Amino acid sequence: MNSQKSRIKLFLMMLALAFSLAGADALAANITSAQAGNWSETATWTGGVVPGIGDNVTINHDVTINGNFGCNNLTISVGQTLDFIPGQLNFSIYGALVVTGTFDASGQKTINFYGSTSATGTITTDQSTSFAFGSTGNVNMPTTSGGELNDLTINRDTYTITMGQSLELFGDLTLTAGTLNYAALSLTVNGNLTRTTGVFDGTTNGIIKLTGIGTTSPGLSDDYGEFWVLNIDRNESLGGDLELFDDLQVRAGATLTVGANTLTLNGPAFTLEAGGTVSSASTSTLIIGDDNSPAEIALPAEFTSWDGDFTLNRANGANLDANLAIGGNVNLQQGNLGFDTFDFSISGNLTRVAGKFDGDTGEL
Repeated sequence: MNSQKSRIKLFLMMLALAFSLAGADALAANITSAQAGNWSETATWTGGVVPGIGDNVTINHDVTINGNFGCNNLTISVGQTLDFIPGQLNFSIYGALVVTGTFDASGQKTINFYGSTSATGTITTDQSTSFAFGSTGNVNMPTTSGGELNDLTINRDTYTITMGQSLELFGDLTLTAGTLNYAALSLTVNGNLTRTTGVFDGTTNGIIKLTGIGTTSPGLSDDYGEFWVLNIDRNESLGGDLELFDDLQVRAGATLTVGANTLTLNGPAFTLEAGGTVSSASTSTLIIGDDNSPAEIALPAEFTSWDGDFTLNRANGANLDANLAIGGNVNLQQGNLGFDTFDFSISGNLTRVAGKFDGDTGEL
């Protein structure tokens, strides 16, 4: 008897849940603005209904978001503006965003994107605007009028967020899951860079610049994805082996600490400004590789010591612009190491497979 009552009770609960879900779907609607006004006011909307998170919204008048709201699909029509009252607010778009008018998200606003985006109109942001991308599906990050954001958060499962313009973040970059594609663009991070999973894809000369007072957690490594140009303008450390397919740039006052890892440089240039430092240990390895650039690489005048092992594996070789002391072993796989009038000192073993040392009055 009790068993039968339990089954009836379970059936009624499931039936109630089904009606509840059906009711939620039934409440979803296509809602269009009726006049200019605040989002929360019934007079702003046709039918006098303020949109909810499941509703598709079309902005045909100038509407101001005056609280923390959201909707499913959002369309901002030509000549119309959707903006916010002053202050820190959140707005969530669970479906598609289409902007042919103006979406002004400047001034401490956080926009949460869960669907696709299309913007032939204007999206205005500033240094206090934050974007967050969740859910699933590949999506193009909307371009903004200033190319500035505060925080950028990506939690997009195994999918890709593709940048459409170079971007400067004045806050933090958090990559929890997914891929951030910044190919042929620059991404400047003034705050913290935190990666849980996911990758950065800078194929074809994408630039990541780390500046400001932030840190990278965990330290930079190949797990982060494919780095091309890496511009270091603050103190950073490697958290594993790191291979660059284009230039390494370490600015004045900045330090890149390699630690017990391997740093591979495949690009045509290595820039180390006066006052900049590449810090190595006896367990560090530097490889001059050949995966991207056929050109000879010039090791900068400020690069005068390396405490670990050094490998040259580039057909067109490398050239010194100052005396260089290697604290570990030197492995010459291919290419010539030119040191002209400078001295090249080796504290460990020297192994040569191919290539040669090419000095003028410099000493080996």
